[in-house]
Amino acid sequence: LPVIQSRIKISSVQRVSVKQSKQIEDAYYRIIKLLDDDKVKKQFLLPIALILLVWAIFAILDLAASGFGAIIFTLGVYLLVRVFNWEKSISIIWNEMKSGLLTGKLSFYTYIISLVIIAVSLFYAYNNTNFNTELLWVIPILEFLNNITWGIVGAGLLASFGRVTDMYVREKKVNWSYWIVPFSLFAFGFIASAIFESLYYSIINDFSIEPFLTPHFIGYISVGILIAFIGAVTYHYIRELYTLERHEKAIEEQTAKLLENAE
Repeated sequence: LPVIQSRIKISSVQRVSVKQSKQIEDAYYRIIKLLDDDKVKKQFLLPIALILLVWAIFAILDLAASGFGAIIFTLGVYLLVRVFNWEKSISIIWNEMKSGLLTGKLSFYTYIISLVIIAVSLFYAYNNTNFNTELLWVIPILEFLNNITWGIVGAGLLASFGRVTDMYVREKKVNWSYWIVPFSLFAFGFIASAIFESLYYSIINDFSIEPFLTPHFIGYISVGILIAFIGAVTYHYIRELYTLERHEKAIEEQTAKLLENAE
């Protein structure tokens, strides 16, 4: 004001106050408070951030045509994680990977190799799948799933091996709960491969049932069921032995404590 007075003569000064709308102010602070909430960030901001990141990566690589498909795939994975409540499992795996990097755990390297195997399997399945637009949309999906099945099995086996090895080194004992994992993975591989391949040929041949009567389909299904059965039986048997051993060990410890107190 003194600067203006030195240039122009001011006869009067009128003060004007602007009153802010209370509703707008409340809405503003509510939005700020919601954005600071971790749950809101994970539910709303995280998918938006994933979309922008994937879009930017494909734009930088000059693959804008494939960017939309990658965004849909990313959102699909995110929704699967939310539906099946895999957030905690992913968080545990991520923390174990960070811990493994600092402590030199075997599971860190097996997790990395497993991710590489899955990525290679995705590229292999994509390159060996016929995405002809004249085909029924379900045919490329079945072919893609059939091509990626054994990659998932291999990655799961390797990750489980690293996890079991780390637990044995750290706790000096075997966690028998992982006994059934390889049986389940192999059973899944045989059964899923047989179903995807037979469905693929059945749809191509006008929904014929002959692919489900071939020795290949019957053999793969039988092997998968047999592996799952062996895994379930041996798992329950080993779990009972392990539980009995722990119970006997606990009784021995209690007996030793009673004898010490009696002395």
